[in-house]
Amino acid sequence: MNRTYEEHLAFDVIEILNNIKVRVDPDTDIVWTRFDSVEELIVLINSYIVRVTSGDTDVYKELKSEFLPTASFQDLSISNGWGEEFLDMAEQYDEIYRRVSG
Repeated sequence: MNRTYEEHLAFDVIEILNNIKVRVDPDTDIVWTRFDSVEELIVLINSYIVRVTSGDTDVYKELKSEFLPTASFQDLSISNGWGEEFLDMAEQYDEIYRRVSG
C-alpha cells in the first residue's frame, strides 16, 4: 500500500511521539513540566497520536507549542537526560510542521 504525502507526514509525527513516549516510565522526572503526573503526560501523548491518526490537522499547531524551546517536552527531555535527542526530534517536527502548514 502506498501512503499519501499526508499519511507519510502523520506517520512521521506518530513516530516522534512514540519516541518520546518510550522514554517515559513511572520514575520520569516531570517537575519542570506542566504535567501533574506521568500518567497525564502519557494520556496527552496518546491523545495526540489518536488525533493525528484520525486526520485532525489542528493537532499539528497544538503540537508545535509542545516542541518549542523551554516547553514541556524539552523540559521533560532535559530533566531526564535525553535533551540532545529531543533537539533532533524537535527539528524533525519543525520540518513536518512547515510542510503541513505550508
